[in-house]
Amino acid sequence: MVKVLLSVHPDCREFVAAIEELLKRRQNDTSIADHTLIWQYDDWGPRTWTRTEFEDMVYSSYKPMRQGRVTRPPRREIVMEIAEYLNCTLEERNRLLIAAHATPVAPYLTGEKLDEVLQVAIEVARSLPIPAIIINRDWRIH
Repeated sequence: MVKVLLSVHPDCREFVAAIEELLKRRQNDTSIADHTLIWQYDDWGPRTWTRTEFEDMVYSSYKPMRQGRVTRPPRREIVMEIAEYLNCTLEERNRLLIAAHATPVAPYLTGEKLDEVLQVAIEVARSLPIPAIIINRDWRIH
């Protein structure tokens, strides 16, 4: 992998390293053959794919990026599509976003943490000299 990273443009090295790490992790978790992975299930059973499919169908600029011909990481929308295709967790998705120099996805708060933040927001809204409301992600008005 070090040899691969040497040919990658410096602005893209972190992104390529994150993708390679993710692909390797997927291979090690559920490998069934060389470069063939089963990791996502659909209505017809397990889904398999190869690195070539990833490069050709998901992100066609990945191979040129690994060869040093692409000089910037993909846009946020492309990274989100890659993460969706690879069925990434929030942590993996954020790792890819940060590696692509994009803003990570903020995790949703739940339970006590949400209540604590909500109480602070309510106090701030009450102290404002203008009318204010607080609406959370499930459209509840406080």
